[in-house]
Amino acid sequence: MAAPPLTAAPGSLLSRILSRHSTTPLPAGVTLLITSLLVCASNCSRIWIARTLGEAEYHLFLVRVARRAPVGLGIVFFLLSPLCIATIGAVIWLFHPEIHRSWGTWIALGFFIYAVVVGLYGSLAFLRLRKEGLADDIPVAPANS
Repeated sequence: MAAPPLTAAPGSLLSRILSRHSTTPLPAGVTLLITSLLVCASNCSRIWIARTLGEAEYHLFLVRVARRAPVGLGIVFFLLSPLCIATIGAVIWLFHPEIHRSWGTWIALGFFIYAVVVGLYGSLAFLRLRKEGLADDIPVAPANS
């Protein structure tokens, strides 16, 4: 069997490492699968806008919106979605029988990992876009209040 190419996707590479070096490869793979599917679902919900506008115009749109948004409110809204996802993980973890010996642990962990990653990177992306918008001389229409 030939070795996989070195240009494999990071998720694919991680799943191969987990399957060869983890004492519980299948459950850890389920965690990775849950997290990856949630990321894909999130990306697919926004890709139509980028495809319609074009990447440059979509980026400019995000910069303008981030510039207009209050920092605190923007961060709160970026953290609400991951909080809902983490709540799904908590419900699975709390109400699944024999959590220490079941798939529920690994499925819940996938939801928790996704929530942490999206909460952290979503908030950082918002702050980066806002900083870029405040630094540039981009005309902004007044916010509706």
